[in-house]
Amino acid sequence: MQQRSGFIAVVVLLAGLGFGGATAQANPPERGGWSAGMGVVASSRPYPGSSSDVTGIPFIGYEGRRAYLRGLVAGVRQPGPGSAEFDLFLRARMQRYNQSDAPVVEGMDSRRRTAEAGVGVSVGPPWLRGDARLATDILGRHDGQELTLSLSNPQRVGQTLVRVFAGGSWQSADLTGYYYGVRRSEEREGRPAYRPGAAWNWRAGVFLQRRFAGRWSGVAVVQHEWLDDNLRRSPIVDGNRRWFVLAAATYSF
Repeated sequence: MQQRSGFIAVVVLLAGLGFGGATAQANPPERGGWSAGMGVVASSRPYPGSSSDVTGIPFIGYEGRRAYLRGLVAGVRQPGPGSAEFDLFLRARMQRYNQSDAPVVEGMDSRRRTAEAGVGVSVGPPWLRGDARLATDILGRHDGQELTLSLSNPQRVGQTLVRVFAGGSWQSADLTGYYYGVRRSEEREGRPAYRPGAAWNWRAGVFLQRRFAGRWSGVAVVQHEWLDDNLRRSPIVDGNRRWFVLAAATYSF
């Protein structure tokens, strides 16, 4: 099975919450306007016979007063009372697999990427932000929903922005059943039918950004995620955690 927390095509390097949307929850860049660059994404996959996934990625992004494009996430935002901020967004979920990806999913139907729409809110002082996001499938692939919650603590250490984050994501039974379940028609010896039910996954990590000469910046993200017991019990899963690493150079226009 191929679990991609990375990105294809055009991606902006901004991660605050990672895997859940397949997308990482984005941190806005320090500069407004357009940015572009190149990076490398590496992520583990908790499926028997699957190796780590390493992908080179081009990316592009835009940060405006009300609108933003953060790779596979685009949205519009509106300031709320106090320090609150609300937004509406569209995002791509890159999670998918083909039956040729690992012996454990041989003979199973492919699971496809999809697009999701949602609402989000961010609250709290600059030194401790709380974020909540609710998204739903809009292409009829998994027909499920995901609620993501996180806390982050941005600090500046010299020329480096350090953002430590932690949180979790609730995934509905439809979402987990599509990506982690085994349908009756897919049963075989050693792979019984399985429907995981709703699940909570937990994660923690750090986002680093350092500005260099001119408009160049370096970005890095390291994240670790712990899978819910309902997902670990799936006959196509062999592992209880995932890791994700990203490194890139960006140029702001």
